Amino acid sequence: MKEQRSCESVVRHWIEYKATGDVLDAPRSGRKRAMQTADRDTALQMLMGGQHGGAAAVARALVDRGVTAKLLHRTTIVRNAKEEAVRQGFKLRALVGKPKKMLTAAAMKKRLDFAIEQLPADWRCTMFTDRKRFNFSNPGVKVHPVSWVRDGQRRESLGSNHPSSVNLYAGLTLYGMTAFHLVAGTTGYTSPYTNKKGAQSRNITAMQYKDVVAQTLLPEGRRIFLSQGITSWVLQQDNDKAHKVAVNVVEQFNKKNQTNVSVLPGWPPCSPDLSLIETVWAYLDARMASLGCKDFTAYKAALVREFKGVSRVYCQRLYAGMSRRLQSCKARGGNMTGH
Repeated sequence: MKEQRSCESVVRHWIEYKATGDVLDAPRSGRKRAMQTADRDTALQMLMGGQHGGAAAVARALVDRGVTAKLLHRTTIVRNAKEEAVRQGFKLRALVGKPKKMLTAAAMKKRLDFAIEQLPADWRCTMFTDRKRFNFSNPGVKVHPVSWVRDGQRRESLGSNHPSSVNLYAGLTLYGMTAFHLVAGTTGYTSPYTNKKGAQSRNITAMQYKDVVAQTLLPEGRRIFLSQGITSWVLQQDNDKAHKVAVNVVEQFNKKNQTNVSVLPGWPPCSPDLSLIETVWAYLDARMASLGCKDFTAYKAALVREFKGVSRVYCQRLYAGMSRRLQSCKARGGNMTGH
């Protein structure tokens, strides 16, 4: 019977071709769609709204609201929502993992105002400072930024649940990096500072940051800038509460050394993307992960080498891109730039 129907189909198409020159079948109605246009738009809005969760939950909600007569499979929901999105002029895709922190309107305005105000600024005499914790997370394992595997395989490596770490402050200038200053939070480091309860501090305190600025950041900045004949320069820092002490420390330093150092005012909240030294931290973090140090002693020694290896050319490239960061922030209305 199958062979007979096949022969009949060939003969019919041959006759149609001889008569019309075409063998295309006439359009057919096909199976009735599970969702109409309005229903697809509702499913799309519910998926993108996020209040219901995944596609299966949206399918149940559509039945509860009387939008669909029966419970549809989640793949049907997704397929129809994607088709509706394309009809409306965009693509729909699923994102996994925890959502990134959203900037408030107030934070975006401060970032925007800062970007507009600082666009004409000359950043060559600004030192960017920050704290970074380097975690020795994968002993003996070289972790590179990219791994090529067979489809279906995962990226896995042995790791430590409670890694040893090096916690430090440092500064970045156009002419190179400052020396770094170890602070509380470094494995094996005994802090001489106490918290508000009088106990030994496990984290950076205002008193320790005061010493970081006075003993490392300011002297190092003076050394680096004076080597270029520069006597007036700016200290940049983020909005950590401990950093408020820097203003007084800078004033005392200027009086003692007859220098002209100032603290950059108005640094906006939630702005690691505008700080050049954050890019240095990301670079060093990736370098350290790729070395595969076998123990923490080797890790610390390697960190010193890598830190000293940050070249002046690399620093200059970062400073050359500062105006682009500010322009990007302005163009995005104060939103994150992706740097």
